[in-house]
Amino acid sequence: MKHYPLKDVKADTLQRVAQGVLNTYHLGDLQEIDLDKALRNEIKDLWALNEGNDPQSLNEVRKRRQLSDSVTDEALMPQIFERDNGQVFLAHVCRNEADETLIEIFSNLSLDLATLKEITPQVCQAFSWCQAKYITVWTRPGSDIEQQLLALPGTLPCDSFVAAEPNQLLTDIDTGIRLRPFDLEQDWPWYQQEYNEFLAKQPEMKTIVPISEKEEIKEAIENNLCACAMSGDKPIGMIMGESSSELGYNGLLFNDIFIAGQYRGLGYASPMQRLFIKEQINKFEFFFGFINRENTPSIKNAFKQGRRLLRQEICIPGPLLI
Repeated sequence: MKHYPLKDVKADTLQRVAQGVLNTYHLGDLQEIDLDKALRNEIKDLWALNEGNDPQSLNEVRKRRQLSDSVTDEALMPQIFERDNGQVFLAHVCRNEADETLIEIFSNLSLDLATLKEITPQVCQAFSWCQAKYITVWTRPGSDIEQQLLALPGTLPCDSFVAAEPNQLLTDIDTGIRLRPFDLEQDWPWYQQEYNEFLAKQPEMKTIVPISEKEEIKEAIENNLCACAMSGDKPIGMIMGESSSELGYNGLLFNDIFIAGQYRGLGYASPMQRLFIKEQINKFEFFFGFINRENTPSIKNAFKQGRRLLRQEICIPGPLLI
């Protein structure tokens, strides 16, 4: 199986991989999707993996991993793998919130267990400098492949892609809470303290729902996409998003939905999200988020607003495939 850097890929080869990525979504319920735009967006996203090829980024990888000069720059870059049977793979090295090393693999065809066992040794050999803990793939929810991979010992269902078009969302609200713009000077100390208290009680959630960085919140405020939920004059939570072209839509990505400790479990998360959606529903064509599957309350809350599970990330321990 030959391989070469993604930067050298032919356009038609990259398009085949991008089409394979689209095939890992459950798209049947999306009435407004433009499949041509969705495909072009996947091509753009895959090509963007080359952004780490610049000298500064490559030097940071070398320094962080203490690599010798014998490891070439090209070996650090995302790679295209081609099999004699016509199957194509794109693989790259990344890290998760726990700072564990992953190799993420995309393909033009399905990545079932048999295929992964055949190709993973060669992929890992190509990236031998990184010693990945997990091999990461994306599957269509409810598919035979998803069930096959999740049955492997030590395998983790990670990010769930939960999304809906505006006509699928529920915005009826029966609550006394309201939203106001998040004020960085006033609300950041409150948010930081509440989040740290949350993580102190549930330290296992640190890598599942990491705290939003101050700069991320500042950017969201500038785009009018960060709000504080209020009950009377008391803040009870915050909600934040960013614009995104996922699947070719003009979309809104939810990247933080947080309820303060004393208000958690009292049913505020759902109306807070609905209020935010109601404010944004005429500005966006798609509302979605990536929620760790272990974060059951957040997934259930997303479902209550009409969002649906369209795609599932799965992390498989590398030794199982070698």
